[in-house]
Amino acid sequence: MAVPAAASSSAVKFTTIRKFALSLPEVTEEPHHHFGSFRLRGKIFVTIPPDQQHLHVFVREWQREPALATYPEFAEKLLWGGKVVGLRVHLAAAPANAVRLLVRQAWECKAPIALLPAGTQSLPGGLAGLANLGPKSRAVLAAAGIGSIDKLRRLGAVAAYAQAKRCGARVSLNLLWALEGALTGLPWQVVAREHRTSLLLALEQHETEARLK
Repeated sequence: MAVPAAASSSAVKFTTIRKFALSLPEVTEEPHHHFGSFRLRGKIFVTIPPDQQHLHVFVREWQREPALATYPEFAEKLLWGGKVVGLRVHLAAAPANAVRLLVRQAWECKAPIALLPAGTQSLPGGLAGLANLGPKSRAVLAAAGIGSIDKLRRLGAVAAYAQAKRCGARVSLNLLWALEGALTGLPWQVVAREHRTSLLLALEQHETEARLK
């Protein structure tokens, strides 16, 4: 949604932030009820109240708490239904570089691995924060020597799943769907429904080749 520019100093800042957000890969600007929003493949990572003097930035807890401590003059907790879901940023008081950083962090929380630059550092604990991969899945991958985004990207979903199995982990095919989802940005349920056959064939080929080595 194209949001009309307000006649205030924050409008200039919002224009700057809008330009930055839309420069990130595959971002679109769309309406969200009476708000505007920035989205990555349909997933909202920022909403824009009608006054354009604030941004609602959907970062994760490990990004939110340092930001609250570092930027108390313009960042506060964003509540929804009594739950903290991100940050409310007051644009008139915020340096553009700090807002760009928060917007990029929110984008990275929604981005599939394929869109993240090599060596991305804003996801702590290696794979933490990736969609589809919960703590148990990350622990299984770490035990198999897969503890970074770059390592997972190099291996691919099939090889990473096979490596986890070879290390003795008791894993189901849900991990394979989750890995493919983390790499492509698709929900694991969509992967299981629409890519099941191709992934199982690739897994069979991978395991056959591994036995012949």
